[in-house]
Order: sequence, then structure tokens, then C-alpha cells
Amino acid sequence: MSVIIKKYGKTIIYVVALLAAVFLVGFMVAFTGAQSNTETIKTAEELISEASSSLLNNEEQSQAVELLEDVVTTWPDTFEAAQANILLEKMNYNTYLSQDVIQFGAYEEDGRPFFNNNKLGDLDNLPLDDVANRIADDYLDSHEIETAEKLLELVVNHWPESEQASIARVKMIKLAYLSEDYQHVDVLVNEIVSDKVDSHYNQQAIFDAACQMSSKDRKISKATECFDLLVENYPESFHGKISKILKGIYESDLQITKSEMYGKLIDDILKEYSSPEDKIKALKIIDGFCTQQMKEYQFAAQICKTIDRYDPDNIAVDAQRLKYLAADLNTRNQVMSDFEEFKETYVGSDNFQKYCYEIAEYLSHPDVNSMEFSTHISQMLIDEYPGNNYTLWAHLNLARQLIRKGELEHAQEHINAIDQNYANHDKYFDAIGEIAFSCLKNGHFQQSIKLFEDLIGYLPEDHDEFWIMLNLVNSYYEIDKPVSAELLMSSIVKNPEFDAITDSYYFIDVGMMCLENRQYKAANGIFDFAINQFNDLDDCLVQAKTGKAMVAVHLGNDEPGNTLLFELFNEKNEEYAFFTFLIGEAHSYEARYQENSGNDELSKEYLNKAIAIWHKVIKNFPGTTAALEAYQMASSCYQKLGNYQEAINCLQHADANFLEHPFQWNAKLLEGHMYQLMKYSDLLEDAEANRKTAEIYEIVIKNYPTSPASKVARQWLNSNPVLN
Repeated sequence: MSVIIKKYGKTIIYVVALLAAVFLVGFMVAFTGAQSNTETIKTAEELISEASSSLLNNEEQSQAVELLEDVVTTWPDTFEAAQANILLEKMNYNTYLSQDVIQFGAYEEDGRPFFNNNKLGDLDNLPLDDVANRIADDYLDSHEIETAEKLLELVVNHWPESEQASIARVKMIKLAYLSEDYQHVDVLVNEIVSDKVDSHYNQQAIFDAACQMSSKDRKISKATECFDLLVENYPESFHGKISKILKGIYESDLQITKSEMYGKLIDDILKEYSSPEDKIKALKIIDGFCTQQMKEYQFAAQICKTIDRYDPDNIAVDAQRLKYLAADLNTRNQVMSDFEEFKETYVGSDNFQKYCYEIAEYLSHPDVNSMEFSTHISQMLIDEYPGNNYTLWAHLNLARQLIRKGELEHAQEHINAIDQNYANHDKYFDAIGEIAFSCLKNGHFQQSIKLFEDLIGYLPEDHDEFWIMLNLVNSYYEIDKPVSAELLMSSIVKNPEFDAITDSYYFIDVGMMCLENRQYKAANGIFDFAINQFNDLDDCLVQAKTGKAMVAVHLGNDEPGNTLLFELFNEKNEEYAFFTFLIGEAHSYEARYQENSGNDELSKEYLNKAIAIWHKVIKNFPGTTAALEAYQMASSCYQKLGNYQEAINCLQHADANFLEHPFQWNAKLLEGHMYQLMKYSDLLEDAEANRKTAEIYEIVIKNYPTSPASKVARQWLNSNPVLN
């Protein structure tokens, strides 16, 4: 050892010294870094504090903007960046409101613009997560969806366990549902379930997800899952109890009549809830469920009558009851006598005219189509309350009814009355716009052009001029004025306020609306323009190409659809499966239209083309949800063609190839039902069809015991004990 030290002593000392120096430098770097991190957090907080102070003291805002943007740029994805982003949006929002106020000439005594944010409360004295939620609310009302989503995501990501995060998730679930992003709905629901905060808003969010999902036929299972979560986790809460009751609608015994089932639902609500307030709230939920999804208006009217026991002389409830009576053919005849009683009870009420108009508008809706009663109530408003706000809407309602009937001269009388009496009214442009849209939808293009042209250039800033202009484009195309249409579209994209990234969707939305109204010349022209103008925006481009392909399908030309399908399949991107579905569904829709028009052979051609597309989806997106749904869509088309064996084969393939898929049970359930359809078509003896259905349903119960399919299968077997 001593020899080693003698021989290498100096070297060892140098090495030790070097290691010590490295350690010291590392320590200094680490210490400096730690100091730097401390200063980083402190600096971010200081910048936010300085910016907030200057905002509260009404100092120059540009300095505050600079400070906050510095925080967002330097420390992205941090809590401080979230705070800064919300403060920036608050400043933008204040500017947005102030501009609205300046437009109407409202000023404080010292000459500053008067700013009134009573709608949102005093934003300066609220926590930032609350501020973000309130501003997001107003942006949602104004259809500023992207900004609203950004604010809500900031709240959920950076205040995850707060009550405001729960409130934000309620809104995000609604947005995800409206955009049909069901995967995002699932993610949000799972986040809520795993959330340790037992918040009323968490329950509300899950309940909203359930109700929204249940309105989509293919999402009933997801609705049931959400109801189950509420019953399991919050059995004694308001939402837990109402979820248990709503599940009863899906799981009701098929052997009892509808009236018995609905009567039981009302009894269950009255038993489950003790306070009148909760009884009323629960009854209103069932009311909305029955009308919006079940179309059981007579029962909904019965619910209104039950609510009246706990909240008598409520004009809103009684008005709603009149609407439901009119919507049901069996009770429509009593509407006018009940309306006279309604009028006698509430004629002195402040809201009497408002609810009269709402009843009249509801009765005029094409789905209700009770025009006689709607006209009676609208004319009563015009005769007895001239010059009133609701008289304006009464004129509008009658004008739209007459336009639908093709009586344009009589409709013009109401348009003239609106021009003469309401030209300075703040809702004048809304009323004329509604009439113009009605003319467009009902094929009165010359009249719609005149009205749209009168609006352009005179609309207030809060009205959507691009939307009006594109609907004028629609009218130009339909009267064979493509040059005028293209010039107008060019003027839209050259407008300094037009942002291609955010505003190109106008062209897609109006084009799809033209498709829905079977106005194919306009749809084709608008989609062509979008393809040429926005070819660097991938999303817009694929949507415009899809729209053009759908137009071609309806016009009997498969080439554009086939070309696009080839492009989409080559991308191997599951997200594009949605667009292939739109083209397939265009064939299915046209098949149904041709069948209803008596063109059975043409209908069959479209069904076969749809089947070919579903099989391409299966081939190009194997193992995906898109492929599973394509099997089921193909099965439906085969069944309409009378080819039940191929329909069953598709469902059996779906069953065999998607054993691990959460919705695989649906294919097996449909397979069992297919034998019942064969029975109704006299293709299978009753006993044989029932035996085959029973065998399939036994498998469903065994293999998918917790699925909604199991409950349906069990109910059918209880009603048809063929194997006993």
C-alpha cells in the first residue's frame, strides 16, 4: 500500500483535487439552478402580480399584456401560465364588451365607456378559475366555442379538484356531445368518477352525459353505464335517485302497458323525493326525457298536471302543458278550450304575451303542425297587443307559415308590417333573416335573394354577415347565377375580418345545409369553391371533398365518391373512417328517399352501393369501432334488400372478430332480432324464429351479463318462454 502511495501519490492527489473541483462546480451549478428555479417561480408570480395590479388600477393595458404574454411564453404548461392566460382572456373579454357598449354610445360622466358586466358579476373580486368559467359561459352563448373550450380546459387541468373544475366538466361534456366526440365524453366521465371531490356538479356532469348519450340509438349502453355509476356511487343523492328511475324506462317489463309504466314512473318520483322542490325538479327531467326522446306528449302533459299540484298557477308549466296537448293528435282538440282557460287565468301576467307567442311558435313547428291553433294565437297577439315585442314575433310566425304554404302575397303583408312598425327594433334583422331563411328552405329563391340582399351591409356587428352572404350564395346558385355566387364567395374570403383557419367552416356548414335541403347545385358550387380556396387546410379540404362526393351520390354519379374513398383508405387513418361513413350513409339515405318515392329498383341499387362501401371500411380499418359499426350497417342494408342470410352473416362476423370490443354485444343482440324480422316477413315459421332468437338471447345473457343487451334479452325471454 505504501509503495502505491509513494509511486502514485501525486497522481492520486491531483485526481482527488480534480474530483473535488468537479463536485464543487456541480454543487454550484445545482445551487445556482435551484436558485434560478426559485427565481423562475418568483418571477412568474411577480409578473402576474404586476400585471394584475396595473389592470386593477386601470393603467395602460399594453404593459399588462406584455407581462402576461412573457409568462405564457417563458413558462408554458405551468400553473402560472394558466393564470396568465385567463387574465389575458379576461382583458380580451372586457374589450369585447366595451366595444359593444361603445356601439350604443353609453359613456360614464368622465367620458370613459360604460362597462356593465352584471351578467357575470364582479370579475375583479373572483378567483381565476371562477372567472374563466363565467367568461366561457358567455363565449358559449356567443358561439365562440374554441375560446370557451380553452378556458374550460385551463380550469380542469390546473384546478382539477376544485368545484369550478367540476362545473367546467359539465360544459365540456355538453360540447363533446354536440361535436359527437363520444371518446372525449368517456374520458371526462372517467375523470369525474375517479375524482375524490364529491361535488353536485360532478354528478350533474355524469347525468348530463347519460341523458345526452341516450338520445343516440347506438349510445344507449353508454347512457346506462353512466346511470349505473350514479346509482352505485351516489345512491341517496338527487342524481342517484333520478338515474335509478330513468333506468326503469329502459328496463321496464314489456308485459305492462305504456300508461302503466309512465304512471309507475310518476309514483316512483313522488315516493323517492320528500321535498316539493325535488319532486318538481325530477318531474321536469322526466318531462324533458319523454318529450325529446320518447315523443310521449300525452304523458308529458300528465307530468305537467302533476307538477301543478306542488306549484299551482305556474304560467310556464301550464303553457308547456298546452304545447304537449297540441303535439298529441289524441288531445289536440281540447287545446283551444284549454287555451281560453289559460288566457282567463294569466291575461294580466307580465309574461302572458311571451308564453302565448311560445305556444304559437311551438304549434307551427312542422313536427307538430297545428297551424290552425298557432294562427289563432298569433293573430290574437297582433290584434290585442299592437306594437309589442311579441307582436313582432307573431308577424314572423305567420309569415313563415304562409311561406311554407306557398302563399307569398299574404306573407308579404306580414313582412310589410314588420318593416313599417319594427324597423328600429333591436330584433328587426333577426326577424327578416328568419323569413329569408324560410323562403330559401322552401324554394322561394327570388324572395330570399331580395331579403338577404337588403340585409347585407346593414347588419349590426353582432350579426353574422358571412353566414347571411353564404345563404345568398345558395340562392344565386339555385336560380342559375353561378357567377354572382362565385363573386360573392370571393368577396367573403377577401374580407379583412375573414380568417381562413377559423371561418372556413362557414362554407362546409352551409354546403351541408344545402345537401340536407336537396339543393344540390348550391352544395356543389360551395364545396368546389372550398376545395380550391382552402386546399392547404387538411380538415376543411377533406370535409369539402366529402360533401362534393355526397352531392354526386345523390345525383347518381359514383366517381367522385370512389376517388375520395380511395384517397381516404390509402391514408389508413381511423379518423377518416367518419368521412367514409358519410358517403356510405348518403347512399343509404338516397335509397330510403327513392323507396319513399316509389322507385324500388333504384333504391336497391343505392343499398348495394352502400354495402360495398361498408365492406371497404371493414377491409381498410380492421379491428376498429368503425369496422364493427360497418358490419352492422351492412347487415341493415342486406335486411332491407330481403337478404336475411347475408344480414345474419355480417352480424356473426362482427361477433367473431370483436370479442374484446366493449360494444360487441350489440351485434349478437341484432342477430337474435333478425330472426324475428324474418318471422314478420313470413320467411320463417313463428316457432322456428322464436327458437333461434331464444338461443341467441341465451348466449347474450351468458356472455354479456352486465350489458344492456342482457336486460333486453331477458325481457324478451320472459315474454316468450319458448324453451320452457
